[in-house]
Amino acid sequence: MKEAAGMRRGWTDASGAQIHYAVQGTGRAPLVLVHELGGSLDSWDALAALLEAQFRVIRFDQRGHGQSEKLRNPASLQAHVADLAAVLDAVDCAEPAWLVGAAAGAAIAVQFAVQSPQQVHGLVLCAPALVSRADQKDYLLERSDLAEREGMRAIVDSSLERSYPRVMVGDGEAFDRYRSRMLANDPHCYANANRVIAGLNLSASLAAMAAPTLLIGGQHDAVRPKDHVREVSGLFRCAEYAEIDSGHLMGFYSPGLVAREIRGFVDRHAGTVPSG
Repeated sequence: MKEAAGMRRGWTDASGAQIHYAVQGTGRAPLVLVHELGGSLDSWDALAALLEAQFRVIRFDQRGHGQSEKLRNPASLQAHVADLAAVLDAVDCAEPAWLVGAAAGAAIAVQFAVQSPQQVHGLVLCAPALVSRADQKDYLLERSDLAEREGMRAIVDSSLERSYPRVMVGDGEAFDRYRSRMLANDPHCYANANRVIAGLNLSASLAAMAAPTLLIGGQHDAVRPKDHVREVSGLFRCAEYAEIDSGHLMGFYSPGLVAREIRGFVDRHAGTVPSG
């Protein structure tokens, strides 16, 4: 995909890892896109293009992903939160931001909002990975070990069978692009990222969070089914639930539907004031 006109890229290592980020858009309100496990800021290309007229769109490659630093030491949710904070400082984001998190990226967005509520206006969480079931934990740990032993090719197709349903494949060009990016991941970093979310249970944090939140479930999501996402939405103090005709990677292959939900949510809550 052609790079957006006016996009500015940069790097920051303020959190102890060099993090690659990009900023685009003519809107004033900051909106931060936090990508999924195994993805990169490129996962948001189409969605960012749809939102850049309304927002100042900020996105970044999580540590171990994309053009950010590949570290061998185990990652942690707290490290990812520190990376997000470093990116906001690097781009001089002085006002509260809207956070959009996909899957594992939703956990980063939520934990950041819990720790820095004054910096968050609201959250949109797409197929969020916030509370892992026992079967999910076992699957993630097994996938981590296999990726480390045999590389990304050993896990890519079985992973995409669940996260990229046939109904979303279309002519296959976007699917091939996504698969190629996934194969390019460092298998050790990918394994470490799997382990971060394997044991996640942010239930207590969700109940304490004051920021308005929208959770989006996909009708074809086999990774975190819509009923699971709806159930998790009930753990929040102030949350809405929406369902769209999409799958797990909805921000990638259904950007128009996700953009519609984001705009509607922001319109409903733009007048609210973040509480610290």
